[in-house]
Formats: sequence, structure tokens, C-alpha cells
Amino acid sequence: MVVRFWVRTGVKGALLRRGRLLVLRRRDDSEIWPGLWDLPGGGVEKEDGSLEKALAREFLEETGLRVRVGPVLNVSLQWVPVLAEPTFPSIRSCFLCTTRSRREPCLDSSEHSEYAWVTKGDLGGLRAIPNLRRAMQLALRGTP
Repeated sequence: MVVRFWVRTGVKGALLRRGRLLVLRRRDDSEIWPGLWDLPGGGVEKEDGSLEKALAREFLEETGLRVRVGPVLNVSLQWVPVLAEPTFPSIRSCFLCTTRSRREPCLDSSEHSEYAWVTKGDLGGLRAIPNLRRAMQLALRGTP
């Protein structure tokens, strides 16, 4: 008997500017993680060809910023709750990113309602997506 298990593959990016990390707040009416703070990124699509290309595409779509994808910060497995649907497993790779741009993010308002640049001290009070907190801490520590 063959058992097939569907797992979503996701990518997230940690972008630092002057020692602060870019975080995005998910809309309150979002089906996934409503109102929680997130990192830019999303699902990998077949056309992307690599995790790095998927992250660069997602980062641009969500923030308007072009990034260079660097080393992996961490990889985690998480069961994602979706409103009115069963949870599903997601393997998420978080990467450290850089950009030459000094512009502020221009958010895709269909996904996120605001952004902030946070420090290590801000993380304690941040209502963040559970498995992203580790990547956020590592990024702010400068640890790939």
C-alpha cells in the first residue's frame, strides 16, 4: 500500500536594515494566521525552479523590493491552520536576504496591512507566526 502525503513548501525572507528586521502584519481577515506578524514570502510554485527564485518573486510581490537571497537561517515543519479547513503541513525554509534598495516597502494590501522594522528587543512583544520567531531571532543575531 502506498500512502501519499501532501506537504506545502514555503519560503520566507529575513531582510535587515540598520540592525532592524522587516516584518509584515497579516490582515485581520486573512484565512491563514490572521493578524500575526510574518516575514515576506510564500508558497513555492512549479514555475519557480528553485527556493531562491520563489522567495525573490514572493518578496517582490509582497513588498515591491528586489532582494538577493542568501544563506538559509532555518527550516521548520509546521501545521498551518486555515479558516474553515483542516490544518495542513508546511515545510518552510527561511533565508537571510539583502537589497540595495533604500526604499520603504510597498505592501500588497490583499495580504498584509502594515510593516515594521523591529529590533531584538521588540520580538518579545510581537505576536508572530509561531515557527518564524526562531528565524527572526537568528536574523537579528546575524547568524545564518
